[in-house]
Amino acid sequence: MSVLSGSLEASSVGGGSDPAPSGYVPSPGTLKAIHADGLRLARGRMLLPLLLLGPCVVVSLVVADREIALVAQVFAVLLSGWAFRETYDWWQMRRRTPLDSWRAERREAAEDSAALHENDARIAEVVPIVSYGLFAVVAAVTAVQIFGVGVPNSLPRAALVKPAVFAGEVWRLLTAVYLHGNFWHFQANAVALLSFAALIEVYDRRARVALAFLVGALIGSVASTLLSATTSVGASGGVLGLAGYLFAVGVGPTSAPSWLRRHLVRVFLATAVLGAIGYLFIDNAAHVGGAAGGVALGCVVRRVQHRPAWAVGLEACDWIAAVTLIAGAIFTTGRLLQAW
Repeated sequence: MSVLSGSLEASSVGGGSDPAPSGYVPSPGTLKAIHADGLRLARGRMLLPLLLLGPCVVVSLVVADREIALVAQVFAVLLSGWAFRETYDWWQMRRRTPLDSWRAERREAAEDSAALHENDARIAEVVPIVSYGLFAVVAAVTAVQIFGVGVPNSLPRAALVKPAVFAGEVWRLLTAVYLHGNFWHFQANAVALLSFAALIEVYDRRARVALAFLVGALIGSVASTLLSATTSVGASGGVLGLAGYLFAVGVGPTSAPSWLRRHLVRVFLATAVLGAIGYLFIDNAAHVGGAAGGVALGCVVRRVQHRPAWAVGLEACDWIAAVTLIAGAIFTTGRLLQAW
């Protein structure tokens, strides 16, 4: 699982004027050379996703394996978005004069610096207590599983065993989320969980962490049950629900900055690549379902969060999700310790 890091790019420093402290402007010849180099780089960035898109489309249409085809389809969608963005940037650069391009580049550098300071200030002010709480809940159950009853004994008791779900044990859609295949599986999910959940607390509402995680976890489990026959465990559906929610709400001056969306696209691409490579032991259906659930929730929140009646309902859902996750952890622990 990839973790968010790196450069930030959000707040505008205004206007189309040159934000540089000095009035220096390169000569026309230098500006033309810089502009030509920028166009070449932009063209290369545009061609890369287009070249990768073809094989993904072929694999999604030709390969009979349902999981591989699903991963290829998701990969193709993400590559299409990436290609569209790079093509738009290249087209915008072609429309600008060399002087305008130079000024835009200087302005973006100033925006990067401003966003870095803004992000540092936000993080310094917010202690992600909900993220720590969610991590502690999942970690406690996983510790009972791994160091108590053992992974092999935990699977028949609380994992996402598909025949058992179809037989009526629908509670496994949630209990499997607290379990992991080994300590390294838990560690990867835990690091990503803390990263995405903390960003929701910084740029959105604290209580929304529980709802985004729960929606992603449940929809991921449903997708896994419908699309995969193998037994599954892990919080990755919920983790990708957090990432999908961030991606959906990550626009506008009052929410997460635009750099976050671009970073999350890279996360989704990396997840798709890892899923394609390790499809024999990675639950791609849960990943896709979790991310889709988070995106859907984010789209709903963006549309209704400014309507008072809906905002009250969303807040109630946040608290219901938190209680559900705590109750699910207690129930899962009980299942694990049964006849131990």
